[in-house]
Amino acid sequence: MKKNRRTLDLLPPGLRKLLRGSERGRGAEAFDRWHLEWLFDFVERGEVLPDDVDMAASFTTPTYAGPKPRTAELRKFAAEVASELRRFLLDHQPWTFPLREVRAVLEAPVTAVALPPAPPRAVRIRPATMFESSDWRTAFRLRAAELVAQYGERCRQCQRKECGRLFFADDPRQRFCEPRCTNLKRLHAFRAESKSEKSASN
Repeated sequence: MKKNRRTLDLLPPGLRKLLRGSERGRGAEAFDRWHLEWLFDFVERGEVLPDDVDMAASFTTPTYAGPKPRTAELRKFAAEVASELRRFLLDHQPWTFPLREVRAVLEAPVTAVALPPAPPRAVRIRPATMFESSDWRTAFRLRAAELVAQYGERCRQCQRKECGRLFFADDPRQRFCEPRCTNLKRLHAFRAESKSEKSASN
């Protein structure tokens, strides 16, 4: 819970309200999805936008609490992570990266009280392990690796040849990153079929 609260403070008010409605279950998945969608967009677009510095800070919270990276540093780093992600997700190569200035933190178990509508009762929350780093690149890779490991089956490459972007799939059957690519693929298939029919009739 402490992890979510620290990170949520960095978000826009509308998204904060959505995620605070459920800090576990759907809320946690929505938060992870938001991070994954930004991660893929960040490493694929080839440029750093003004909001990316704040997003990178949100992405690495709470494993990193140092100064924000500079735009030039993010631009170079985005290209490195893009290459690493593609090797791992598309070429099925192990993702290996150095861990700089990392320490593991095992939080002590705590007792919490279940909230309505659940019946009042004490709930024992088991210890949680997290990693902290004073190096933002290491913290970034740790968070990216955590997300990819958890949602790997939903991390896809767009099947439109001219696109090929990495994306987070809403549906297990999803093959294209956005409706535009789906429509372009259908249009291409329709034109190819029409051309084939014309050639056969001649």
